[in-house]
Amino acid sequence: KFPKAGQNALCRARVGILCLTPDKANMAMWGIYATDSNGQGNMGFAVGFNTSAAFFNRKLTPDDALRHLRPVSYPENPPNLFFSDYMEESIPEQRVLFDILYIKDKEWEAEKEWRMAITVPEDSASKAFGLENIPIDAIKEVLLGARADSALENAASAFCKQHNIPFYRMKTTVDRILRPEPIILSK
Repeated sequence: KFPKAGQNALCRARVGILCLTPDKANMAMWGIYATDSNGQGNMGFAVGFNTSAAFFNRKLTPDDALRHLRPVSYPENPPNLFFSDYMEESIPEQRVLFDILYIKDKEWEAEKEWRMAITVPEDSASKAFGLENIPIDAIKEVLLGARADSALENAASAFCKQHNIPFYRMKTTVDRILRPEPIILSK
């Protein structure tokens, strides 16, 4: 029999995680997360968020580990995160969730990651896990990768124009630093 903390964590295992960084010009992030199938980085896009929007703070209780942005912790000696270690009744469920969702090895610290975890409902018709829509008022800007193709640029441009959202293309400077340059949207 699983202890209650473990049972509750398992019941809530359908968790979706939104991962963000405040560093929109982080070359490593663009290389890792906006890479195409041929290994070319800077191909995708990033969305800048207004993190003060209500969407990002929906705690149900003051100690809720879900439904709000939290910084990821990168301790020198992170805990060994084996689920069996959390099977004791004395470990609160919130602690289990925090340790699993918000702690990463020190080697990832350059990401400066923030996360928001939410429970993701199952779509009863398709048996697939649903995605959550992010409200337009939570979107501050859209940034196109330096090597993004014209089809992605056209789609992102149309979206930004429709919703009056600032639109940028990341450009690499001669000293290999990424900088956002505004894209002027025609009326």
